Amino acid sequence: KKRINDFLGIKPEKKTRRKNMATKKVNDEASIFKDMNVYQKLNKAREMFLNADVQKTGKNMHLSFKYFELEDIVPTVTRIFNEIGLISIVRFTDAKAEMEIANTDNSSDERIFFTTPFTPLSPVVSNTGKQATNEMQALGSSITYMRRYLYMMAMDIVESDNIDAN
Repeated sequence: KKRINDFLGIKPEKKTRRKNMATKKVNDEASIFKDMNVYQKLNKAREMFLNADVQKTGKNMHLSFKYFELEDIVPTVTRIFNEIGLISIVRFTDAKAEMEIANTDNSSDERIFFTTPFTPLSPVVSNTGKQATNEMQALGSSITYMRRYLYMMAMDIVESDNIDAN
């Protein structure tokens, strides 16, 4: 076929060769976050949390209002922190609860602390005087409650002011 085409003056089609080159993503989000300090990252995390449109699932039946539960906040914050290079560490002492937020790209130097007083709750006692929760349950409730408030402080999550409203 090649000889016939040569005799007839038909030139073969040129095959275009594509070079397999690795392409560099111009707008690589990970490298953008890597260059940010802990304050810039936290501010970006707060913005991303707002844009995530997290909904309140907790319901206070007595005062008829909704609130954020820990399970509403933590999964979204964890994904955001992982994406931009932050980690939160919660600590409790007898007197305070503290959340440390560290820049995982520069963890030795860049940290932010959120601190609040902490007093574990006493076990709940019913109207009949019977203990409804034990000490471990009361401690677990206290820890969960304070973790929720530490995340709300760190992420600057706002809720209606129930004290002024009532």
